[in-house]
Amino acid sequence: TYAFPPETNWYQKTYATTGTNLGDGGLVRASNYGTSGPWANSGNACGVAIFKGTSVTEASTPEDVLFVSTGGGAALYDATKNPVLGYRICNNDWYSMYSISIDPATYKPIVVPYLHYRSSGNTNNMPYPVNEKYPTAATDAGLFNMMGGVYNITLGRWTTARKQTVVELVQTTATIDTLEKHAAVTRLVE
Repeated sequence: TYAFPPETNWYQKTYATTGTNLGDGGLVRASNYGTSGPWANSGNACGVAIFKGTSVTEASTPEDVLFVSTGGGAALYDATKNPVLGYRICNNDWYSMYSISIDPATYKPIVVPYLHYRSSGNTNNMPYPVNEKYPTAATDAGLFNMMGGVYNITLGRWTTARKQTVVELVQTTATIDTLEKHAAVTRLVE
């Protein structure tokens, strides 16, 4: 077993019904995952994105992004707003920012932008994690969405699309190795 160095910021997983387990990577503060944390824990849609730099606005395009679920009462995408309301996507293994369509008046190809999650063609998402022990998306089960694929650093793209693998992080025994040495972890190739 190995972990991040002791001086690394760590997060504390506070399970709402089963106690506390110190983590070894991630957020800088404790979070009660039964009522808060980095994910919605409610069936609402949520996602994770990586941006270049430190200045992120509603017009920023992420370097990479993935979404979980589609639920929730709030509008995730509204093309009738100006500017369009929605979460930005990028070109990756799950989403495409542009599509080719045929102009009905000229019969010539035109590029159609689909820049937001839930816009045409960009509806892929992973479901909240479940397994045999937890057949519904329990918020306190310790289930982790591992999104493993193959990323070619020379080509700068995913050559094998990421696939959801649910990993149960058993509170008393889970370490960073549980994730980093898992068979489904993302592989980087040249």
